[in-house]
Amino acid sequence: MAAGGIYAVRMQPEAIIDSGRARRAAVGLLVFAATLPLQWQEVTGTPVGAIRYFHLGAVAMVLLARPDWVVLRQLRGVASPAVFALCVMTAIGTITELMYGEFSGQSLQHLVYGIAGLFVAGAVMTAMAHPAGRALLLWTGPVATSSFIVVFTIAGYSLGLDPIGAASQSLLHGNPDQMSATFKAVFATTSGLEEARSNTRHEIFAALLATLYVSWATARSQRLTHLILVPTTVVVAALVAVSLSRSIWLAAGLVVLAAGLRVVIRQRLNPITAMLGLALVCVSPFVASDLYDLVEERIFENTDSYETRLEAFDITGDELISRLLRGGASQDAGGNLTSTHNMIADTAFRSGILAAFAAIVLVLVFFVHARRVLRRFLITGSVQELMTFGAAALVLVRAFTIGGGLLHQAEWFAFGLVIAMELRHRTGADKADAERSTADGTAAIRTDADRT
Repeated sequence: MAAGGIYAVRMQPEAIIDSGRARRAAVGLLVFAATLPLQWQEVTGTPVGAIRYFHLGAVAMVLLARPDWVVLRQLRGVASPAVFALCVMTAIGTITELMYGEFSGQSLQHLVYGIAGLFVAGAVMTAMAHPAGRALLLWTGPVATSSFIVVFTIAGYSLGLDPIGAASQSLLHGNPDQMSATFKAVFATTSGLEEARSNTRHEIFAALLATLYVSWATARSQRLTHLILVPTTVVVAALVAVSLSRSIWLAAGLVVLAAGLRVVIRQRLNPITAMLGLALVCVSPFVASDLYDLVEERIFENTDSYETRLEAFDITGDELISRLLRGGASQDAGGNLTSTHNMIADTAFRSGILAAFAAIVLVLVFFVHARRVLRRFLITGSVQELMTFGAAALVLVRAFTIGGGLLHQAEWFAFGLVIAMELRHRTGADKADAERSTADGTAAIRTDADRT
């Protein structure tokens, strides 16, 4: 630690991050996190689409965070395969849309969201370079969760609905109908499309998970973790349970599965993980049966969306060859766009096989990062690694379940956390954090002993 409270960051020897810059980066990320779940809220409409509050949140993050160029250059080494694949997908997708006279701007939007994800990574790195910034990052999940609950509840009651009662019906009585109707009413978009409403629901709860993972992955204070993050996690778990989103259930379930796998392999349990598990066990007898009914209804009985996705794969003969070579729009008999809800397949059918190869590279990047983080967690048992794996799993699951085949901002937000934590691991910053935490703990014990 240098004079004046300025930290020379081990992972970026050319850069000096002071407390003010770290705080600005953290505040920028908090602003973005607060707006990220509000994806149905529009500021105004434009000829190229609606401007939403999370768009403004992303701009605020970029202006406030202003990651150091040294940080961005180091991130380039970790993120360059994903950036290259994303640029190829964008270029071919945009050319295909222009060629068919059906320019929607979705490919360009995908690129912009990816760039915002890189800035998230830069903001995380910058904020974590100083304790003042890192302390603020712990509030990312609580801020996003509180923002969503307040705005969603107000929006519901303003429409004459009872969001709290609907959530209780779903969670405690296994009845999703009222919650589903509440989502459709509150998340209604200017387009009024059912598909747009459904995708919004998935992305909102993906945003809640992604922001919560940032808090866990960057937290150092055990006391604040117990007081703030554990209750927030319980609230987010309840919200995810009533989200009626199968992909979000799967993504969150992989975190639980990884924790269980660690217990089986190493026969060790992190105290925080044990606390969350105990809370789950205590609550499960009251909600297990009805929650099971809810899950069973969504997965095994409500199969309309499965059939729609299978129909999108129903392309054969000359049309299949033409689509793989030149792309095209996937439409049903009514002229509506269809989707396989699979990044690789949608990209192949809409933009051709070359763009599909880029999508394959992107998915492989997601898989490799998820595998690396999972391996580190199984070895170390670190809660930070577990939550980083959760972010990687969220991105990977959504790549195979997202409507339209292009990731949204919540997934790129999560991927930003993944590459930031990967860079910290490569440069040894995570080991330095562990050593500092051990030293702080030893000092605290000595202080208590002296007082005694």
